[in-house]
Amino acid sequence: IGRAFYGCTSLKSFIFPDNIAYISSDAFYNAGTYEKGVRYVGDCLVYANVSGDYTIKSGTRFILDEAFKNSLSLNSIKIPSSVIKIGNKAFYTCPIKLVHCYATTPPVLLTDVFSSNPTCIIPQGTIDEYTKSTWNKAVGRVIEQYIK
Repeated sequence: IGRAFYGCTSLKSFIFPDNIAYISSDAFYNAGTYEKGVRYVGDCLVYANVSGDYTIKSGTRFILDEAFKNSLSLNSIKIPSSVIKIGNKAFYTCPIKLVHCYATTPPVLLTDVFSSNPTCIIPQGTIDEYTKSTWNKAVGRVIEQYIK
C-alpha cells in the first residue's frame, strides 16, 4: 500500500489481510486515531513518538515501516502476541536495549527493523521458532523466559 489513505482524517479503521506484503510509512499519514504520541488505524500501529519503556497495545497486528522513527529515547518495547508483521526500519533509529515479544510464533520482520542489537525476551518453549526466523539476525541475543 503506497499513499493510499494519505490525509484521510476521518478514517478510523481498516482491515488488513494477513498476507499484505508492504505498507508504506505514509500510507496513513494524518489518518486514524492519535493519542499520547501514538497513531493507530484499526489494528495497525502507524506512528509513535514515545520514550522510556513502551507497551504496544494488545490487538495490534501490524507495525508500519519507520513507525517509531521519532522515538529517539525509547529504551525498551513490549510487543503483544497479536503482532504478526513489523515493517522496514520500524525501530531503526531507536536506542532500544530490550524487546519483550509475547508471540509464540515470531512476527515477520521486514528489513532493518532494529539497529541497536537489543536483547529479546521470548516466551518459554519458543527458542527454536525464533532462531529459525529473521529474529535470529535482527537482535543481539534471544533469551527464552517465562513471561506474562
